[in-house]
This record gives sequence, C-alpha cells and structure tokens, in this order.
Amino acid sequence: MKLKFLLVFSLVLLMALNIGCSNRLDETVLKLEKRPERNKHLFDYANKFQDVKEFTERYLEMLEREYNIEVLIVTLPQLNEGFDIETQAVDLFNDWEVGRNNNGQGVLILFSEQEKQIKIEVGYELERIFTDAFCSYASDLQLKRYFISNNSLGLIAVLEELEKRASVNKNNELVRDKIKKLDQEFLSGGAGIKRELANYKVEEINNIGEEDYSAALTPEEAWKRMVKSWRNKIRNPNLGIYTEATKIVYNQPRIRNASDSQFEEYIREYGDKEYEVLEKGNYAVIYFGKKKGWDNAPFFFCKTEEGWKFDVSNQARYVVMGSNAYWGVERGGNPYMRVLSMKPLFYYDNKDIPTEGREIYRISQDKIIASKIKRLEKEVKQGATDVNTLFELGKSYSLISMNIKAISMLKKAIRLDAEYAPIYKYLAIANVEMSFQYQTAIKYMKKYIELEPNDEFGYKFLGYLYYQIGEYRKAVYELNQRLELSAGDTYTYCKLARVYANLFKEASILNKNKYKRLSIRMLDKASEDVINYEVWRVDAVEKYLRNKDIR
Repeated sequence: MKLKFLLVFSLVLLMALNIGCSNRLDETVLKLEKRPERNKHLFDYANKFQDVKEFTERYLEMLEREYNIEVLIVTLPQLNEGFDIETQAVDLFNDWEVGRNNNGQGVLILFSEQEKQIKIEVGYELERIFTDAFCSYASDLQLKRYFISNNSLGLIAVLEELEKRASVNKNNELVRDKIKKLDQEFLSGGAGIKRELANYKVEEINNIGEEDYSAALTPEEAWKRMVKSWRNKIRNPNLGIYTEATKIVYNQPRIRNASDSQFEEYIREYGDKEYEVLEKGNYAVIYFGKKKGWDNAPFFFCKTEEGWKFDVSNQARYVVMGSNAYWGVERGGNPYMRVLSMKPLFYYDNKDIPTEGREIYRISQDKIIASKIKRLEKEVKQGATDVNTLFELGKSYSLISMNIKAISMLKKAIRLDAEYAPIYKYLAIANVEMSFQYQTAIKYMKKYIELEPNDEFGYKFLGYLYYQIGEYRKAVYELNQRLELSAGDTYTYCKLARVYANLFKEASILNKNKYKRLSIRMLDKASEDVINYEVWRVDAVEKYLRNKDIR
C-alpha cells in the first residue's frame, strides 16, 4: 500500500461540517472579485480546513519556495449564481492572477460544498506537468471519496502528488518521458478534470475465502498475503493478516471505497519489488532499502497468538513521509526501531512527543483496545453523550492513530465539559500526530497546564512544541518549569541541550560561551539519568551538538 495512503494515519487533514449561510455567501461573492491576500494560499470560505490551516499553509508555502509553483486552495459554500464549476474556476484563476509572480506556474484547487464538485485549474506553463490524466487521478482517486464523506484525507495525497511532479520538472530529467510514464499509471482513472461527487456510492465488500488472507507463520508470508489481497482487490477490512486495531482503521469508507486503479497502483509498485525481511523477536519489518521515494518506506508486522499480522497503527505513528519524497522513521525505544536499527534509515526527529504521562498503543493490548473501541462506538451510536464516554473513545482512537476521528470525538467531549483537563492533552497529541499542528497543540497544552499545573508531561510537551516552532526562550522556560517539579530526565535534558545549541547559534559573541556551556551541561546531565536513560536519544544529541560545533 502506497505510504502516502498510510500517511493518512500520521499526516491527515480534518474537514469541518459547516456550510455557509446566505449572508456569508454574499461576502464571499465580493471577495472573489479580487484576491484578498497575496501571501495567503488557503481561502476557506466553506470552513472545510480551519482545523488544519497551519499545516496546509505550511505545505503550500513549501511548494512555492522549493518549486516556484503557487498552489491556491479555495472552498466555496456554493457556486455563484449563473456559474458552473469550470467558469468559476477560470474566473477565479484569472482574476486572482494565480502564478503571476511564479513565471505563470500556478494551480488552483476549487471545492464547491453545495454542488459537491471539484475543479483543478492549471496554468499554461504547467500543463505539460499537471496533465488532464493527472488531474483526473487527483480528483477521482484522491479527492472524490474524501470530499463526499466530509474529511480531507485525500488532499494531503494530492499535495504530495503535486510535489512529486514538481520535482520531475525541477530536476528536468527527461521531463516528457517521465510525465508520460506517470500518466500511463493514471489512465485507468478516466479522463477529464472536473469530477461530480453527489452520486458517489459505497462499493460492496468482496466476499473472500478467509484461509487465503489469514495470519501467517512468517512475516514474509504475511507480506505476500497482503500483496495478494491488493492483487485481488480485496476491500474486506477484517482480514486475518490485520491486527485488531488495523481492522478498525481499515473499516472506514476510505478503505472500503478504494478504486480498482488504486490496487493496481499498489501492485505496480510492490508486486515485484525487492525487499528484505528484518526480524527480531515478535516484530518484523519489510525493508526496501534507504532509497528516496515514499514507496520505499518500510512496512511493520508483528507476531500475535494467531500468527504474523500487519500493524498499521504503529507504522502510522513511527513512519513519517517528509517533503521531496523522503520517508523517515521517528526515533524512539519502540520495538520496530530496534529491528530497523540493523539497516541504514532516514530519521525524522520532529514528532518527538514525550512518552511519559500518556497511554501508548502496544501489540500486547491490541485486542483489549479494539474491544474497548467497539464497545464505546456502540454506546455512542445508541445515544451516549456523557463526557467520559466521548473522551475515552477519542483517546482510544488517538492510540491507534485514527487522529481525525479522535479530534472530532474529543471536541464533542470538550463542549460538554471545558474544564476536563485530559481532553486538552489528547487533543494536543492528536494534532501533532495528525498533521504537525504545533500552534494548535500549544493552545491546548497551555489550557491543560492551567488545569493541571503539577503534571510534568504538560511542561515537557509544551517545551517541545515551542522548540519545534523556533521559540527557544519559551521552550527553555517551560522545560525548566518541568525541572522545578522533580529531578530531571533524559528527555528534558536532551531537549534543553538542543534548545541551548540553537540559542548558541543565534547569540551575540558575548553570549555564545554561556549557551555552549549550558548545552554541554544539559547533555552531561542526560547521560547521568539512571532511571529514564535513553541511549539513542543521548547519541542523537551528541551528533547534533557536533554538527553545531559545540561538542
């Protein structure tokens, strides 16, 4: 399964359900006449992406910075009177001068909520790269089924495909031949750019012989059975080669409604791909080498009482798809990291949420967590609206990397009890796990600390968040607040060592020695932590300080 499809579970976008009223629409019509802001990329008049505004803007800014392509996303409550989607998109593209400052390299993705239509308008300079076949693929296979079900999972995949094509253009490597090859992969999706969504139907789940896709005696056999399920276009979410949590994750419309061409794409990419099986104890990884390209990211399998199964929850948490088609693995003490340490990897250090103070999904608890989720889902379906039920379901969703549903459920809980502190903790966690929404997470963690001022986790997490957005002095303050509560730990000291290293880089000549000493001191303290010592974390900081000319 292509990892951009799995990114779903680490990197996804959450669509709100609001639809604009007539007064809002009148305001929107006025705004459409002229582009409101030149440096903005997301114009969300239908309130579809407000919860992920930070992430979306950051990604679109990266596309413009790295590839000189301006991509605008516009959502409308409905089309203007007398307009069809094509006319609206063309007018908007021209009136807003999309790509004017980028040598004509502009793309507009227009959503119309009431009509359930999408239109991708491409500037003349990019037509050879973003062809009709590509736009058809993007609309049909990546946006259609998600838009109709009011979540924007497909948008992140479309942005990744835009970047993939942009990189071909940037590198100028036999562009025509490469684009032709890429287009051939999309032809099964049909032609044309506009896609009607209102009549989209849920497909029936295939009838299957369970013995063909049961848990396997070896991880390699489990991998082969999963590939076989793609080859046979099996949409059943209850295959024996899936963990119980994976079955819940896959029992969603986005999985059951996967198109035939998606399965064909998986087979093109993985059907005959060379791989190694890395195995240690009850954990195994299908490893394709340290190669650039999202389709080279590893797959996680675990051994259960029934046999070897695919573990999408841990894969979604620890495998991250970065820009420029690089995948990375989050460092940590998880069992898959111990397996992967045998081979060269791309590491990803930006999703380093503290482990202490929150529940973690573990394979040994797989059946218990899955059973709990099913029970709570049934209670909610039957009308349960108490804050504890909604919170526990939201938290459980976050444990198995269903962050889009976790955020939705936790927000319902918070409307019932705005002073229930744990809700804010898991909302912050889910926003980082889902789409690196650091600013949003900061808002939730500040409220959590206000309600739970003696919890070390809050200060550690908030310090990490400030570090991620480059507000190093605020990070120092929060991490030192954590040290005020009790003796330090490896995580806090290592994070402080990194923060001081960045302050050292920014400091005047008079202050450089101070921050250098502090950084080294924090690393030494991390090495002295007997109770919570993490050798991988200390080693990573050692390397970081050497690169900063500190160590």
